[in-house]
Amino acid sequence: MPAAATTAQKIREILADPTLSLEDRVSMLLSTMVDGLDKQIDDKASALAASQDPSSPKNGADTQLLQTQLQSLMQKRSQMIALESNLMGMFQQTAMQVIQNIR
Repeated sequence: MPAAATTAQKIREILADPTLSLEDRVSMLLSTMVDGLDKQIDDKASALAASQDPSSPKNGADTQLLQTQLQSLMQKRSQMIALESNLMGMFQQTAMQVIQNIR
């Protein structure tokens, strides 16, 4: 099964689970998407390594394109992790404000 199909299935399962809180869903969704990006990064890095293998028939072919694609995937991954961190911080802040308002 392709990684995209697996990721899409996991996302559907997370969204369909009525026992998860909003915070849990967001965290699990972002983690699933990062896992999908990790798989894409591994695949792209393997393709880049293969393109630089002197014994490969595609030696040097599309190396710059592969490097650009790999860099783009790494930036997306970094942005997803930053987003998850920021959202978790906001959820924590909201919870603390609710607790303070109860007191």
